Amino acid sequence: MTNAEWIRSMSNEELATWLHNICAFVSLYDEEPYLSVLDNKGNAAEIHDAFGDILHWLGKETA
Repeated sequence: MTNAEWIRSMSNEELATWLHNICAFVSLYDEEPYLSVLDNKGNAAEIHDAFGDILHWLGKETA
């Protein structure tokens, strides 16, 4: 199951919680901003805030 498939399988309540817990960060080291999201096991995952990086994460298999 990919991250995208996992997200599509969420109930409205699960999706609302997941979206509510997304946090945006600005790097202190002149890197691209990134998003902190929870994976399907509740662990934090960092994704650079760029279309290509988000698309890549959605296509990755869940851990």
